Amino acid sequence: MTTAETYAAMGEVFQACAEDSGITNARFVRDGWFAA
Repeated sequence: MTTAETYAAMGEVFQACAEDSGITNARFVRDGWFAA
């Protein structure tokens, strides 16, 4: 599994953490954390 696939699989977790931190999903996508 590639790093990108790992982040994609964990996307919901990252998004939830991002929302808690006030970071938008778009920010994660732009920065390459995961593809949404």
